[in-house]
Amino acid sequence: MFVVFVFASVSQAWAATYTFSPNPPVAGPPFSITSSFSGDTIFVFSGSTCFGPNHIAFGTGGSVSVPAQPAGPYSYFASEQTCTTFSVVPASIPEYPYGLVLLAVFMVLGYAVIKRKTRLA
Repeated sequence: MFVVFVFASVSQAWAATYTFSPNPPVAGPPFSITSSFSGDTIFVFSGSTCFGPNHIAFGTGGSVSVPAQPAGPYSYFASEQTCTTFSVVPASIPEYPYGLVLLAVFMVLGYAVIKRKTRLA
């Protein structure tokens, strides 16, 4: 039983690994996919299926540069593996966390001003 578990948990040493830059891909700026094998040919498709008319990028030499894309599901096919899906995430709004803090500060200041004016009257 132990031997079966050990062999089942061992990954294939010859399998290619793929990295995204930036990771995860963000909607708006271009991103790239790089393979650990320099001989890979990589195809990128919009949507969650490969091999259709939705081909958006193609690269040889183990790397592909994908132009700016909107958020949503995408997939890639490389010569060393099957069709793999990934998601391009929407860009975050950087001022949102600061907006909540500013709202809380102004609420406290507003409360203090109103309380002071009602106490003086």
